[in-house]
Amino acid sequence: MPKLARLVTLLSIFILALFVAFYLPARAVAVSLEEVSSGTNAADAANYTIPTVTVSHDARLVLFVTSGRTDGTAAKASAVDGFSSTWHEVQSGVVNSGNLYSSVYTAQVDQGSSTIGVSFPATQQNFSWRLVATASKNDTIVQSVSAYSSSRTPAASLPAAVTTGNATLGFIAALSTSQTIAAGSGYGQIGTQYTNTSPTIRGAAEWRADGTKSVNFTTSGTTQKTIIALEIAADGNVVTPPDGNKEAHVAVIGDSLTYQNGLGEGNITQKLVDDGYSASNLYVYGVGGKKITAADSKGKTTVQNIAEARNKLGNVDVWLIALGTNNVSDSQTTFVNNMNTVLNTIGSTDKVVWVGVSFYRVTNTNAAKVNPWIQSTIGGYGNATYADWNSFIHNGRDETGLWIYPTDSTHMTEAGYAIRNDYYLQQINAVDATLARP
Repeated sequence: MPKLARLVTLLSIFILALFVAFYLPARAVAVSLEEVSSGTNAADAANYTIPTVTVSHDARLVLFVTSGRTDGTAAKASAVDGFSSTWHEVQSGVVNSGNLYSSVYTAQVDQGSSTIGVSFPATQQNFSWRLVATASKNDTIVQSVSAYSSSRTPAASLPAAVTTGNATLGFIAALSTSQTIAAGSGYGQIGTQYTNTSPTIRGAAEWRADGTKSVNFTTSGTTQKTIIALEIAADGNVVTPPDGNKEAHVAVIGDSLTYQNGLGEGNITQKLVDDGYSASNLYVYGVGGKKITAADSKGKTTVQNIAEARNKLGNVDVWLIALGTNNVSDSQTTFVNNMNTVLNTIGSTDKVVWVGVSFYRVTNTNAAKVNPWIQSTIGGYGNATYADWNSFIHNGRDETGLWIYPTDSTHMTEAGYAIRNDYYLQQINAVDATLARP
C-alpha cells in the first residue's frame, strides 16, 4: 500500500476512535455486590460481635442490623467497629412501639479479615445482621431513605431518581411470629430470610442492578415494618449525591410530635427534599417522651444529637428544635437552664428555630405557662427565632380530625402531623432565606 494511502487509513481509524470515545453512549458500568455475612444472636447483651468476616478485595461494606426488646426499649447501635475503619450510620428506623430498631452502617475497608463489634447504649434481647460488600471502596452510597408500613406490599421510595447504571439495595425487618418476606417485583433476594426470637424478628434483603427509585417487598403479614432503601453507585463511578436547589444543611430534633408514630423522620425528610433540600444535607431525629436535655428512650441527649448531626453533615446551617412538651412540669429555672444548655451547645453561629408547645385546646394552661419561657429565652440569642406553633395551629381553622382528642390531648392524627410538617418547612425556609451565600 502506498505511504499516502496508509497514512489516510490510519488517520481515518484514529478519527473513528475519537468519534466512538466522545459521541457514542458510554456502556453502563455494572454494580458488583455480594453478601459476606449474616446471622442472629438471641442473647441478652449490650455488646455483640459479628464473627470474623473476610473480604477478598478493597470494598465498601454495608451493614444492616436490627435489635429487639419486648418492653419497647429497643435501641439503635451506639458504636460499630471493625477492619480498623470508621463506620457511619446511613439510615435507621424504629417500629412496633419501640420493640424493633433497624439501622444501616457503612465503612470503607481494605482487603482482609476482621470481627465487627456492635455496641448498644443498653442491653438488647436479640441482635440480627446482614453484611454486603460492593467492589468499589469509594463512597458508593448515593442516597438513602427509611419508611414504615404495615402493608403486605411495603415499599420505600428514594428522594431522587436513580442514576442509570446504578443499583438499588433494600432491607426490611418486621416484628412477627409468623411472616414470610420475599423480594419485590424486579428484585433478587440477597441470602435468605432470617429469624430471631424473643421478640421474633424477621428480616430480608434484596437488590436489582437496574436500580429504580422504589424498593418493594412482598410479605404475608400486616405487622408494621421498617424498610430501608439505598442507591448504590456503579463500580468506578464518581458519586455525586443528588442535590436540590437549596444548599442549607438542616437538623431537626424533637419529641413524639416529631416522631409521629414512627413516620415523622421519613415524612419530614421527604417534605424537605420535595421542596429542594438535598437528602444528604438533612438530619431528622424524633423520639417519644424526649425532654430538652435528659437522655431519651434511645439513650441520647439533645447534646448528643447535636454532635451526631454535625458528624453526619459536617456543619449545620439551620437547627429546628421542637422540645418542651415533656418538660411542662419543670420549674421556670430548670426549663430555662435546660434550653440554655442546648442553645449554648449549638453556639452563636448556626441559626436556630425553637418551636413552641401546643395542645388540643388553645387555652391549655401548660402551653400558656411554658411558651412565654421559650420565647423569652430565645430572645436572648441573636441567632435564634421563636416559632409560635400554638397560635398557628389554633388560628380559627376547623381542627376536626387533627387531634386524637378526647383520648389524647397532646398528639395529633396523620392529618394534623401533615400540617405540623408543613409548618416545620415554613420555618426552615424563612431562616434559609436569610443565610449568607458565598
